[in-house]
Amino acid sequence: MKRRNIIAVAVLIVLFCNPWTIRFLKKQFVVVNPNSSIDIAFRHSNNNYAEEFEHGLLTYDGLSLKLIETDGTERFDVTINADNYNISTSKNRIFLLDIAKKNVYILDGKGKIVNQITVDYLPKRVVALDNGNFVVHYFTDVYIEGIKLFSENGKMLNDITYPNVTLTLIQGDKNNHFAVLGFFKNGSSLENSVYFYNYAGELQYASQINNVIIHQLLFQKNKVLMLDINSILTCDTTFEEVSSLELPLVLKKVVANENNIYLLTKDNSIQVMDSEFQNTDQLSSQEKIIDMFLVDDKLIYYTQNSILCNYDKRQFSKDIVKVIPVDDTLIILFKNEIKIIQNDF
Repeated sequence: MKRRNIIAVAVLIVLFCNPWTIRFLKKQFVVVNPNSSIDIAFRHSNNNYAEEFEHGLLTYDGLSLKLIETDGTERFDVTINADNYNISTSKNRIFLLDIAKKNVYILDGKGKIVNQITVDYLPKRVVALDNGNFVVHYFTDVYIEGIKLFSENGKMLNDITYPNVTLTLIQGDKNNHFAVLGFFKNGSSLENSVYFYNYAGELQYASQINNVIIHQLLFQKNKVLMLDINSILTCDTTFEEVSSLELPLVLKKVVANENNIYLLTKDNSIQVMDSEFQNTDQLSSQEKIIDMFLVDDKLIYYTQNSILCNYDKRQFSKDIVKVIPVDDTLIILFKNEIKIIQNDF
């Protein structure tokens, strides 16, 4: 055998013995039967975290941080002990805040801890931005609330406090800018303050909205949607020119695309509106609607035993805890099992 052929064979052996190569090829060539599922043992508790991350399912129970691929294999399983914690993810980083120890663990997509920082005061939550920067919401020893903005490598970029303001929401947009929302009492009325910062934590805009408490924020191309308990508000990207639509309903969640706005209400209905807030449809259920989300502009929602999309329905005998869309699959969490199925809606 010629030397060139020997080298080629050796390279192929090394390549195909690599577990990352095997996993990649397996995912490329395995054809999943749309009527079949992948079932994984799982124990649900109120302390569980489960969300999509890097085309897989990221779970944490206070001890074991796992990333499960859509073929059921584990990419990593890392032990980090934190009874009281908060997690946020960017495109390729995991930020795990141990509230009691005041530590933030920063992990990459392979489960490796690439950095760890300790924060002052009492941290409450961590919010990741897409560029790797992250925000830690904290309380001082006299219960003044504030935020610290850190770079991906743990360098603090800014520290901002909000005297007399109760912070309710911190959320980034696709440009790595972020909004901080909070409310304070002004006489007999509540005022909601909105602060909008650039990637360096420099204030760009600030505004106030009376008599609302915003619990969800949705950045769109040329506007921002904000959800109050009984109204939906819209404004431009500078948080000015606010208009609102009050509804005789308790609003739980909003999702939207360019054409439609979907409002999940407490009475188990989904109000469908066009971009001008005109009602076009209403979806309702005899069962409690747990949550809803958009996949390729299709609205999918689920109840205790069903997943629905338009007039299609998939029924399950076990109680659903959560449904998470990952690529072309739906990952369904039950109390004692994870089921991965093809999203054939």
